[in-house]
Amino acid sequence: PTTHGFELSNRLKSMGDVPIIFVTSTSDTDTIVQGLKRYADDFIVKPFDLRELEARVQTVLSRMPSLDYASQPIIRVDDHLSIDFAHNRITISGKHYSLTPTESILLHVLLRNAGRVVENRLLIARVWPSEDVGEDTLRVHMHRLRRKLESDSHHPHYIRTERGIGYMFTIRPQEAQPGSPLNHEGASED
Repeated sequence: PTTHGFELSNRLKSMGDVPIIFVTSTSDTDTIVQGLKRYADDFIVKPFDLRELEARVQTVLSRMPSLDYASQPIIRVDDHLSIDFAHNRITISGKHYSLTPTESILLHVLLRNAGRVVENRLLIARVWPSEDVGEDTLRVHMHRLRRKLESDSHHPHYIRTERGIGYMFTIRPQEAQPGSPLNHEGASED
């Protein structure tokens, strides 16, 4: 990839949790390392065997959670929370709140990984792929998102903190809406 490839990857990553595999003729280690750290889920250098590319694509896709909820215009998480990613908006107990693009991406990544801890470094890489952002910035944005999402941001119901590790979107299975993409075994029961 050239700078152009990195720029395209940056734009793709800003849209959400998009898997990227670079196919390139460069074998420059610094370029490959930069690509893997900032943009790509994998890197393959030309020439390559199509079976290798297929295996790498399957491996990257197997790490991606289900996209079922992304096809729904409004995701009804439970009786209290609905999320409209198309309009960067949430509805909590009938009240509407606008989300910033950053908050929307954070919530999107957490929701895609509901019931699992998403490490701080992964959240930072997904939300700010080309910026040098630290955990303090993540914490500030997470606090703002919680103030909109939680009735008591100091005792959160939906977004739990795993100190020193990351954050987890939780929902009790009995509260998930029937047919909801979040009504699955991976949901937290705490």
